[in-house]
Amino acid sequence: TGTWTATWKAGDPPLPLGVHEDEGLCFLAGVGGLFNDAEDAARVDRVDGQYRLTGNNRSGGSHSAVARCIWFE
Repeated sequence: TGTWTATWKAGDPPLPLGVHEDEGLCFLAGVGGLFNDAEDAARVDRVDGQYRLTGNNRSGGSHSAVARCIWFE
């Protein structure tokens, strides 16, 4: 049980958050920096039931994102 956060920065590969959808919930808790292109993005998604923090960096911007995960009890 508990909560924790992880940070992704533009140019980083997708960051697995180590939480399966049956174990908890992860969500985007904050974004910052320069989103210089309409396709620059940050998001939390799921691949094969596992949450990950990722994004797009089309313009070489310096944006970042923070994900928060909460474990089910």
